[in-house]
Amino acid sequence: MCVDRYSHPAPVIKPLPFAPAVPDAWFPVDRDHEYELVALDPAKLEYHMVASAFHETLSTTEANITDIFRIQNVFLWHKYVRSAAYCVLHLNV
Repeated sequence: MCVDRYSHPAPVIKPLPFAPAVPDAWFPVDRDHEYELVALDPAKLEYHMVASAFHETLSTTEANITDIFRIQNVFLWHKYVRSAAYCVLHLNV
């Protein structure tokens, strides 16, 4: 596992009562950083799902995947959850 931590100060984020603080698939989040770059394990399903989606647009003969990373950003996750909740509650989506 590779976790690169950057020195960006993390915003203060209150947990939402209707969604998990972070997705279950995420590695433990360091609240001192705004985001984390996490290398996906080539032996795991998540890696293969991303690689398959990538190769739907670019064949394996045209591109060789060397690494796949997940960006874990708590602020953007909470923004997404709030937007999704708004759509469900107010737009009947």
